[in-house]
Amino acid sequence: MKKTDYSSVHTLIAMDNRAVRTGLRQVLNANGFGSFTEAVNEQSLQTAIEESSFELIIISSEINGFFVAPMVASIRNGRTHHHPFPIVIMMVGEGGQESRPGKFGQ
Repeated sequence: MKKTDYSSVHTLIAMDNRAVRTGLRQVLNANGFGSFTEAVNEQSLQTAIEESSFELIIISSEINGFFVAPMVASIRNGRTHHHPFPIVIMMVGEGGQESRPGKFGQ
């Protein structure tokens, strides 16, 4: 079976947890991914999105208290000058019972 070459896939890893960023980068690198940009706060995320186009974005739902969903929506809605449909994997934190208003967010 022919192995897929992911070395040219430009990946953005955006989260404030250094250990998680490092682990993700190592796992992706071991599987052939080779082009990474990391963002650790709101400013570095904004800069990365303005300056580069990504095929894969792995992002925390919040970075240092900054809720990132509106930024992802701006990419999807074509408000950036890069292509609007990268693959986005959003990692969400574990919420306590108080963070869940009801079944399925109701």
